[in-house]
Amino acid sequence: MNLLYLHPAPVPSSAANAVQVAKMCSAFGHAGAKVTLGVPLLQARDLAAQNVEEVYGLPAPLDIERFPLTRLPAAEFLFAMAALRSTGADTDLVYTRSITASALAARLGYATALELHAPACALRFLQIRRLRWLLHSPK
Repeated sequence: MNLLYLHPAPVPSSAANAVQVAKMCSAFGHAGAKVTLGVPLLQARDLAAQNVEEVYGLPAPLDIERFPLTRLPAAEFLFAMAALRSTGADTDLVYTRSITASALAARLGYATALELHAPACALRFLQIRRLRWLLHSPK
């Protein structure tokens, strides 16, 4: 299975979610999936320049692809679109923690898994709207 894990935040990072994302990618790979981690292309920063495997102590290297993430209002859509175009039809599953990325992937016909860390009642208006978009998509 070819899995694209979209994470619109830097990895590696000092944020706890970056550790969780890297460990999940490693676990998916250990289970037999071919995992590509899609993260933002950022200016050179101390952590971003480091080796993800060394920073988080992962047993195997991660396949990381970096895509532009701007400060525009539609930044996550553009980020997800660039990643989906790059990986193309080879992707069997798009896994993400981003409602925006999952809604777009599902609307484009990709099998999609969304990991939420908040109940739906805690989401903002646009997030709820995109979640509905995801729930009404064919995949």
